[in-house]
Amino acid sequence: ALGAQGAAAQKLGDTGQRVGELMARQQKDGDEYKTMSSLIDFDVAQDRALDEAKLNAGESPEGFANTFQQGYNERAREFFKTVPDSMKPKVDMMLARRRGQYDGQARAFESKALDTYHANDLSSRLTDLGSLAATDPDRYQAQVARGISLIDSARISPQAKMDLRTKFAREAETYAVRA
Repeated sequence: ALGAQGAAAQKLGDTGQRVGELMARQQKDGDEYKTMSSLIDFDVAQDRALDEAKLNAGESPEGFANTFQQGYNERAREFFKTVPDSMKPKVDMMLARRRGQYDGQARAFESKALDTYHANDLSSRLTDLGSLAATDPDRYQAQVARGISLIDSARISPQAKMDLRTKFAREAETYAVRA
């Protein structure tokens, strides 16, 4: 009789262990779902933050990528504090991958925006130099030389520099002839 009670107690213990394992697995699955859902929310917020930062970048976005990356790192550290310990290694790896993706997007935006800024600034300055040639034809050569020097120092492609040199010299000459 004691053997049957021992076997029954053993079965009850095994059942309790299985129930405990099932509950632990359900808790882990629940933690994973909640964490992955939160990670999606975090990603959406980061996409919005990047879009907002682009809109507010200003005329010269020098340092845009570094500033955005610092903000991302702070937000990611805060988010990571909410991650259950069982999920931290997985989420840490995912956040690192996303950090690289956001960094690439921010740097691409900064590079393109800086190119646009420099092109606009260069155009404005060349217009000013061209009009100076019109107001003082005796200084035409000096104004053209200043314009060519400015073009050579600009952050534009070599082909664009050649094209712009020719265009600027032609426009400055037109201004000088009109004067």
